[in-house]
Amino acid sequence: MKKILIIILLLLLTPTLVNAETNYLYDVLKNEAENNGLAREYTMDHQDSLTEEPSQKVYYWYTINDEEADQILEKNNVIFGGFCWQTIRTTDTGGVKLIYNGIPNEGKCNNTGSASTIGGSRFNSTQTTVADVGYMKNSGYMHTTESVLYTERTQIKTGAELSTAYKYADDIEWNSTTNKWDMINPFEISSEEEFSNLVGKYTFLRGTYTSDTVARYITSVEDGKITYIELKDGNTLSYYNHTYVYGDNYSTNPDGTYSINNPTTITLIEYPQHYGNIKQKYICKNPNNNKCQSVSYVYSSSLQDYTHIVQNKYKFANGFTYENGKYYLNQTNEFIYSNPSNLSQMKMAHYTCWNIEGECTDISYVYYHREPRNIYTQKLRNGDSIEDRLNKMVNNENVNTNDSVLKTKIENWFEENMLPYIDDIEDVIYCSGRKPGVNFNSWNPNGGNYNNNISLIFKSTMKCENITDSFSTSNDKAKLKYPVGLITREEMAVMSTSKIKNIGVTYWLMNPYGFGFYFPYYNTISTDGSILPQGGDVPLSFGVRPAISLKSNMGFKEGDGSKNNPYIIKEIQKYSVDVQINNETEEFDINIEDLTQVDEGEEVNFKVIPIKGHKVTSIRIVDENNNEVEYNTTDNKNFVFTMPATNVTIIPSYERVKNAVNVEDNKNTKEFVIEVNDATAVVYE
Repeated sequence: MKKILIIILLLLLTPTLVNAETNYLYDVLKNEAENNGLAREYTMDHQDSLTEEPSQKVYYWYTINDEEADQILEKNNVIFGGFCWQTIRTTDTGGVKLIYNGIPNEGKCNNTGSASTIGGSRFNSTQTTVADVGYMKNSGYMHTTESVLYTERTQIKTGAELSTAYKYADDIEWNSTTNKWDMINPFEISSEEEFSNLVGKYTFLRGTYTSDTVARYITSVEDGKITYIELKDGNTLSYYNHTYVYGDNYSTNPDGTYSINNPTTITLIEYPQHYGNIKQKYICKNPNNNKCQSVSYVYSSSLQDYTHIVQNKYKFANGFTYENGKYYLNQTNEFIYSNPSNLSQMKMAHYTCWNIEGECTDISYVYYHREPRNIYTQKLRNGDSIEDRLNKMVNNENVNTNDSVLKTKIENWFEENMLPYIDDIEDVIYCSGRKPGVNFNSWNPNGGNYNNNISLIFKSTMKCENITDSFSTSNDKAKLKYPVGLITREEMAVMSTSKIKNIGVTYWLMNPYGFGFYFPYYNTISTDGSILPQGGDVPLSFGVRPAISLKSNMGFKEGDGSKNNPYIIKEIQKYSVDVQINNETEEFDINIEDLTQVDEGEEVNFKVIPIKGHKVTSIRIVDENNNEVEYNTTDNKNFVFTMPATNVTIIPSYERVKNAVNVEDNKNTKEFVIEVNDATAVVYE
């Protein structure tokens, strides 16, 4: 009996990826770190999102010398959204943090200096106080630093030497259109001998200008140096022609005014002849029959310096009680202020009502003075203590209320340039990282050096501790309009060498540094690349380099990260490949699991191998809209196509082949060989 074995298998379809060219920015830093290159894994605490848990490791560029910094600066350049950026680190959600680096120059990113910024900006329009050392917002809660014992700075200046390159004028006139002084009959001098003719004339602060906001009225000339009075805001000389009386002491009159004992009377213009005698004297301005509304104490020989109002005696203490809407000073470390000489006792008694009774509806806390200069206070209300104020400064629900000048500038730039790319940018936290320090120094009502600033501790990791400092588009307590901010001090500090941070101009960082006597310190990168606190410089303009974080699906197919050949960033969307097999009588689907996510632009190779008894009649590849996707084949078995920006389905059609049996009598071996299509079976006798 003859046995016939016929081998018939199902259709075999095996797609594979080839020529994968897509790379991801995250992998650039990851591979650099894993191969002992110029990147490191960040092992301290980190949290980049309010809405997602950390799922990826954080890698950052790291260098220990200028040579390595130069190498990194040839690895971290990208073009995204039509602008140059530099990679700083990865995020724990798989994204990459970038810092702005200017406009591409013929496809190159070799900007330095101001070209690496979107321009300059103040942090804020006015001097910011301790509450405002948050990201880019002012709480307003401690917005005003009150100067209680302060009168004025006079406008007299001495010892200013003007060269013959300056213009002078017989008179000046205020221009209400330009808000400047204009010279009338301007002239120049050609020798120092002509200085003696300048008394009673006018000049400006800046050389040969004939129009300026500040004019100088020259009161005397001696040895080539002039004494002058500054005129501002359209105020003529008569505005400054005050009369003063000064003497060694003063007395209080029954009507509440004051009188200088044994007074000497002078005008402001006569002051230069008296300044050697006025130091440590009591003085009042514009007396009426030697009766003054207030008396000041001059601590140096120059009225340019601060003076102190000497009014009624004041009671100070280091604590209070609060009942029925009123503050009552306690008697602990109580003292009575009556003269600048005993002001030093204030370091153990900071609270005052500015009266002798020691009760008030609003109480003042003295946190700074330089004896015997200005006294700076914070006014407290509704039973708050200074500890309450410091806590609310950071933790109040409404601590972030008013946008700063800097925040507004960054948002306006983003709105004008980056809105088409907003879906490619991830919402990460930009952290201010404030919290009051353990040592309150002069903010400690129970003692502490009253000449020291408050100690603020700032975060030293990439994790934000306070929800009110965690600025993002998803945080209503620290709300950002767009997913853009600034690079933080921590992100810059871990990179080490200054050269990698240096662009040749000073630019803002995200978080503050601390709080001084009466102004905050903000972090900047200085012109040499070092991290430099800028004290009191919030009204000054520094460079602005916005920071964004690209989502994890942002990749590149071009570039090597160098300045001349930066990575060209684009979103790489992944799409699925399905397989559907049909014939006339049966239908079934096969999903190739390892190909369900394929990058747009990738080449996909697949084979169709019909098994014995079947043949492929057609191959179709269609997208989601049933549009045909083109493919190539060389032998009707191997196929290749480029993945479009849509899901696709591969549809091979097949049919069975009618059997054609050929019998060959192999007489030598006593066998029959039977071929069924391409399958064979050996039949033995």
